[in-house]
Amino acid sequence: MKTNFKKWVLEYDPVANQQLYAGVEKSASEECNCSDCKNFLKMRDKIYPKEILDLYFMMGIDPNKEIYLTHTARKEPGLHYYTGAHISNGSFSTCNNDLLSKIRKFIGLPQKIKYKEITTTFLMLISSPVVLPLASTIKVQRDKIFQIEFFVLVPWVLESEAEPTYG
Repeated sequence: MKTNFKKWVLEYDPVANQQLYAGVEKSASEECNCSDCKNFLKMRDKIYPKEILDLYFMMGIDPNKEIYLTHTARKEPGLHYYTGAHISNGSFSTCNNDLLSKIRKFIGLPQKIKYKEITTTFLMLISSPVVLPLASTIKVQRDKIFQIEFFVLVPWVLESEAEPTYG
């Protein structure tokens, strides 16, 4: 199947993606037991914009099985940046659209990555080849997949564990 989404043209196989995600037993946040991942896991059903959930549903991607996740930085007390990713069978092409200034403004750091702003708290990047650590454990043809990386601002909601101050 083929669809246009923001600045990308995506070609994907929803059945192959459903099969791929059926084989993923635990998401990256479920595999880890650190407080950062526990916090993300507790908020996961609230962080994805409807537009992303609709795209994932159409593509056969399970949003609850991120292949990669890391706490990136603490923006301020109570708010934290996370980077994560899902993968998809297929390929993509990119339209020219420079969003470098938006990502710099979003995180307050100089970046050389072109993310697409979906909401004020959720950015997305599609890239290939897939370089995610956990993706190496999934049986797919490496040249037939791409990664959908997200950068999201998540509130700290764990009351039982101290909020990290690093980042």
